[in-house]
Amino acid sequence: AATELTTDDDIAALVAGLMTYVAVALTFWGNRKVAPAPPWLAILYAPATLVVLYALLRSMTLALVRQGVVWRGTRYSLKEIRRNAGSGW
Repeated sequence: AATELTTDDDIAALVAGLMTYVAVALTFWGNRKVAPAPPWLAILYAPATLVVLYALLRSMTLALVRQGVVWRGTRYSLKEIRRNAGSGW
């Protein structure tokens, strides 16, 4: 069943989403000489963002649960990573 737009907030959210897609498409179009990519790729922008967000949240969660990171067969504890990261972390 199709969802009905019933409130002003629903319509505002739809307009904001469409404007975001138009902005992304215009950005692709504006940068066509530097990075030639067709503007229709803007359609893939939101799904790609969700994939990257999933990967970020998954890696963060696993690192916190495991109290460390396994990289190429070697385990690095979060304490060790923080100790070697420098004073800004």
